[in-house]
Amino acid sequence: MKVIPDHIYGGIPVFRPTWDQFKDFRTFVAAVKHYGYESGIIKIIPPEEWKKTLPNDYSRQLSKVLIKSPCQQMVMRDTTVGYYVVRNIESDKTYTVKEWAELCETSKYATPPPKMKEPNMDLDKFDYRSVNKQPFNDDEYIKELAVYYWKNVTYTPPFYGADMAGTLFTDTTKSWNVNCLDNLLNTIDPIPGVNDAYLYFGMWKACFPWHVEDKDLYSINYIHFGAPKHWYAISPKRADKFEQHMRGWFGYASKNCSEFLRHKEFLVSPSALDRAPILYNHVIQREGEFIITFPRGYHSGFNLGFNCAESVNFAFEDWIEIGIRAKSCACRPDSVRIDVRALFGHLLDPDLTNTSSQSVIPSSSTSSSSSSSSSPRKMVKQTSSRKVTSVASHSKKTKIKLPSDSVGSTSTKIVLSPKKGRLKSHPNKAGK
Repeated sequence: MKVIPDHIYGGIPVFRPTWDQFKDFRTFVAAVKHYGYESGIIKIIPPEEWKKTLPNDYSRQLSKVLIKSPCQQMVMRDTTVGYYVVRNIESDKTYTVKEWAELCETSKYATPPPKMKEPNMDLDKFDYRSVNKQPFNDDEYIKELAVYYWKNVTYTPPFYGADMAGTLFTDTTKSWNVNCLDNLLNTIDPIPGVNDAYLYFGMWKACFPWHVEDKDLYSINYIHFGAPKHWYAISPKRADKFEQHMRGWFGYASKNCSEFLRHKEFLVSPSALDRAPILYNHVIQREGEFIITFPRGYHSGFNLGFNCAESVNFAFEDWIEIGIRAKSCACRPDSVRIDVRALFGHLLDPDLTNTSSQSVIPSSSTSSSSSSSSSPRKMVKQTSSRKVTSVASHSKKTKIKLPSDSVGSTSTKIVLSPKKGRLKSHPNKAGK
């Protein structure tokens, strides 16, 4: 199947597939992956036929949601303007979605409105759909917000309701259900945030620093409702160069941990990347749109206001070589560790797993269309991890355990609670 981008935005391919092109997740990703391995990420605007499978109204589900212990993101300038370190400080507060929306619209945390315009939401009668989306359709306004963000990134630390275990998808959505994707990770035990979905409640300026996914996996992100996300991305083909620059810019962190970028705590502004120079791409993800990040594709970004997104990792056969070579952070016990060779190595030609340790970017001809049912039957050993690890800890996460063949098979579940692995001595990692 041939699928071509509808257009290119900021170097990122944007797809508007037909239903026939879109309906099978594996087939679609296989058809477009050569674009993703060039740009780092892609954006997909799903067809109307798919949108009809979504719930008409999330209000009843959201009324039961509690956003517990959101992290306040302290962004500190490093030695030079353009380079920043992010620390997440876990709060002891709990919010309903309505209370979170109200916090997002206070004068301290609200998105700067367009000139001579009213604020984005009317909260007299709260409705999660009440975000005024019109300003976000204006590219000039989006550019103004990006400039404002980087000029004020160290001021007024935002809160981020990140890494909340749960999903807003239901069984009525059969394809592209973020919590139930056909992929190799379905064959291993649930790892929250890796193959078991996380929800993210954002606000203006809440960010996700530069990182690749755990074990260099794919990831998918969908905005259920609210304001957009502003994404930056670097091609997997330029990942080594980017890492070299980051080791130079944050040398103290590199000396302490060779995999320091997996800590997800370092921001670099577009202007600093331009000075390097490092070629990067960018795109705006709006409500009802998907972003897919590709193995070894570094990405970062920030939220433009109150929103709710859902994200998870996934893997196909083209990732296995990359996963075997991917390293884990050794300085943090909550790092994700998956024995990729033991789990999936039998799916590869043995000669391929004994080659150079350098990054491997598959060609467009690499197959990823075979069914995940051919994967190993049993999980070997893995360690779970949360996507945001905070400086302070107040409670433990209730473990979620689902049989591997029933992930996402139930109707909507909302389980929002503090996550396992919050260690007092460790700085943060950041999700989407």
